Amino acid sequence: MGNMLIIGGAGFIGATLARRAIGRGERPHIVVGPDTDLWRLQDVIEQIDVHRFDFRDQAAAAACIRQSEPGQVYFLATRTRAVMGSPIAETKRLIDEDLSILFTFVGAAAEAPRPPKYFVRAGSLAEYGEAPSPYHETARDRPLTLYGAALSAGTALLNALRSDLPFAAISLRLALTYGPMQATSFLIPSLIERLGRGEPVHIENPESARDLIYIDDVVDGFEAFAMPTKDHPDCVNISTGVAPNMRQVAQIVIEAMGADPKLVSYGENRAQSGAFQFAASPALANSLTGWGPKTDLESGIRRTVSFWKARNS
Repeated sequence: MGNMLIIGGAGFIGATLARRAIGRGERPHIVVGPDTDLWRLQDVIEQIDVHRFDFRDQAAAAACIRQSEPGQVYFLATRTRAVMGSPIAETKRLIDEDLSILFTFVGAAAEAPRPPKYFVRAGSLAEYGEAPSPYHETARDRPLTLYGAALSAGTALLNALRSDLPFAAISLRLALTYGPMQATSFLIPSLIERLGRGEPVHIENPESARDLIYIDDVVDGFEAFAMPTKDHPDCVNISTGVAPNMRQVAQIVIEAMGADPKLVSYGENRAQSGAFQFAASPALANSLTGWGPKTDLESGIRRTVSFWKARNS
């Protein structure tokens, strides 16, 4: 299979993917920014080859691909949060940074003396937007946010290039991923952290429903598609097909934490960006590779809570 190169390897999914490889006795390569904190990998950093440079540096990206000679490239360098500011400025940033970085690495991999065999990129269910739910890969993208639109553009551009690339390239459209080591700016780790400190939590849109998937299932999905598939589509959902609402999620966290339910208050479902409810079918991924989610929401939250308690005991 060759070496593994993870672009954005210090992030939530990237670090978990690197740890999975280390557990098999492999030595992964990761690309991180000049100032990236490696806290998720501190205890295993000596078992990783770290490449530090500005992701927009084309020469550095090309040198990294030549040096690491990866068999599989995992692209996880897209930001998961919009930057506050004017919509035009955010659109320009998405083009100048996220899309430009993606194709900097696609180009470096394509032009390498020994190109990789597989290029697996993280996308999002946000690309579907207001398409009918549950989302299927045959649906027309109707993104409601700039973030979703930029990811959808990346999927379309990568697909248009596929016949000219010396490797298989695919975008995985991820459900909202959660689990140990996720940043507390996201709902589930924020709930765990605040309830663990006995602090009140307010959920503004409790009926908003999202397809939530545990991190180990996502890593299984990335590894499943770093190999030949019979039809090799341009994008595949990595999802559960189930969309609990945020009130239900909070109640599961409260029970797992043994917290006081009165700490959590709920709003009246005010207007929000993005789709109010979404879930996506994992049927195509299953038919192509046999992949499917193994971890139900209750089990995943309990594991995440156990990790938090062990770190804070």
